[in-house]
Amino acid sequence: MKKLLFIFASMFFMFACTQEEENLLPTNEKATAETSKLNTAEAQLRFAKLLSQAASSSVEVRNFLKKEAIKQFDNDYDIFYPIVKDKIVTDGKSFKDILLSYCNTPNELTEIEQSQLLLNILIPDLTLFWNFNAEKWDTNNKEIVVLCRDDERDTMYENGENIGQMEKGNIPGFPCLVVKNNERLNIKTINTRSGEITYEFISDAYDRSKRIDKPATRHSERDDALEPTENLTIGIASSEFKANIVEAWNELKNIRGAYQRDYIYYGITKDNKPGILNRNIREELYRFRIQPEAFTKISDQDKVDPTLQTPTQEKRYLTYDEIMKKIWSDGMFEFRFKSYIASDNNDKAMEHLLTFSVNPRDLFSIEKIHVKHKNSTAFRHSKNFYSVNPANLKSKWYYPAKHSYTQNSVFTLPWDLYSNH
Repeated sequence: MKKLLFIFASMFFMFACTQEEENLLPTNEKATAETSKLNTAEAQLRFAKLLSQAASSSVEVRNFLKKEAIKQFDNDYDIFYPIVKDKIVTDGKSFKDILLSYCNTPNELTEIEQSQLLLNILIPDLTLFWNFNAEKWDTNNKEIVVLCRDDERDTMYENGENIGQMEKGNIPGFPCLVVKNNERLNIKTINTRSGEITYEFISDAYDRSKRIDKPATRHSERDDALEPTENLTIGIASSEFKANIVEAWNELKNIRGAYQRDYIYYGITKDNKPGILNRNIREELYRFRIQPEAFTKISDQDKVDPTLQTPTQEKRYLTYDEIMKKIWSDGMFEFRFKSYIASDNNDKAMEHLLTFSVNPRDLFSIEKIHVKHKNSTAFRHSKNFYSVNPANLKSKWYYPAKHSYTQNSVFTLPWDLYSNH
């Protein structure tokens, strides 16, 4: 991953530990442990007020921000504050110098910096709604509003003044900047002696220096393989069959017109020797499967039958286990198999019912899952949507006896082939 090295010097770091091995904090958790007591929203709001004053008061600042955003160092219109703060904007003054000129106290900006080590300014791409992004920004217009990603009230600042709150769900119809943390970078290490911070991209996909094609679109869609599918044509191993079934096959396999059930029920052999009916023989429902095309028909009872869901996840992708837990709704399919023992008098026919409650995961494999990714914007986190086309469901054999059903649950009643039809 691309490593970015910046100096984040302050008295806060200079008075840290003296042991070299203790000076290096390798994780974000340790990094944030040493920051100031400002929470994210408070720090962003303070910074937004300063930024709005600087941007409204100086065309040079606006031009500077536009130029830095267009570079798209992380493949978005981001301006990463630790990178740009020491760059000269105008008259020998750095961006940080200009912000300091609007601070009420000398430590105000330092507290913000220590609190938000991933502090970032985004020029949102609003071209889906109206003609504004970093490249189209008319910096000669000094009217610019600054908002904060983590401010639940969506406070708007212009030239250092709180001008109100944007209604939830609204898209700005005016030039704006958004203060946020950069979600495409991680803090790798902090050296508490020198104040040196090492950053890294969370993925090479965000490293513009490694980009060889056009940047990713704001939205993308793809089909990912999810589960292996079962080969339904593979035969059943002989070891799975009861001994009398294997014996019947071996006895009558070469006799044209012979029925293996003759051997099983009556002990009739290939020599056509008559046998005696074994009244203890019962038929077993060994396995069954459901065609995927039938899925929509068997899942038609709302809030009863299992259905395929469309789970979502912000800021990251779901793991395989998470997908499998969320893609199916709760509930079980109930299957009923009826068999009848008829007699010479049809009024005395006996019905026998086998009932099975089956988890949909035991009936179907999901060969592919559709993933729709929406990149983050100034006003929302990135989000992933998961869905399954029923055409990507594949059948699986279901074996009742292997799912803790008792023998009485998988066998039909015995019948007398001499007296019943």
